Order: sequence, then structure tokens, then C-alpha cells
Amino acid sequence: MKIKEYRYWNLFLNENQSYLGRCVLMLEREGANFLVDTTQEERDELFQILGEWQEALTELWHPDWWNYAQLGNVTPQLHFHLVPRYKEPREFGGEKFVDEKWGHDYAPAPKREVDRTLNRAIAGEIKTKLLSNILPQTNR
Repeated sequence: MKIKEYRYWNLFLNENQSYLGRCVLMLEREGANFLVDTTQEERDELFQILGEWQEALTELWHPDWWNYAQLGNVTPQLHFHLVPRYKEPREFGGEKFVDEKWGHDYAPAPKREVDRTLNRAIAGEIKTKLLSNILPQTNR
């Protein structure tokens, strides 16, 4: 589920919400499989997005830690897994989200499928925060 389009990247909500707010950030341009394949502009925007995403989730659910993974084993198109980590359970939309692997590698992630209505609500909250918290260019 797409949350936001940027100039070079697209931010999606990961269907597996075993980590509340877990997202995937994918480079729009084809042919770039590794971070070293990106342009300076793409890297600058990547770091801008990471800052905005962290700020949005901090305001929403106060993650205790952040995991970022760029693997490309299944989908070679350059993308990052953005995984907020939580020491204590969080609640959203009447559901409890428990980070069962706190203090350990997030992968393989426990499977946590939530219904589309809740996924849309999570994506909507993130999108609203992203749009209201756009960082000034000088602070990116």
C-alpha cells in the first residue's frame, strides 16, 4: 500500500505489520540494484525521507529503535526495509502490536497480517504525519 510518492522514491506500508509502522522504501528508477548505483540527488532524498519517516513514527508510536535493511535477494530493485522496533507493546486501532523479537534481528519477522481497513488506517496516520512534518530543506 503506497503511502507517499517522492521525486525518486516511493514509500509503501509493508503488509506484514509485525512491527507497527514497518515500511518499504523503493527507488523509482530501474536499473539501480545497490546503494552505490544511486545518484547524489537520490541519496540526499533517501536521507530526507528516513528523517521524515523517523520523525513521523516517533510522534505516532515512539519506537525505541530503528532497523534498516537493504538486501535485494528476492527483489533486486533497490529498496530498503524500514523497521521500527518496540521494547513494549503498542496499541493502534484496537489491536496490540508486540515486538516478539525485541533485542534481536527483526528477520525473519513473525507473520502479522492485519485487515485492509487497519492497514489503511496505519498508512493514513503515517501519511498525515509525513505531510504535516515536512522538514525544512536546510535541516535535511
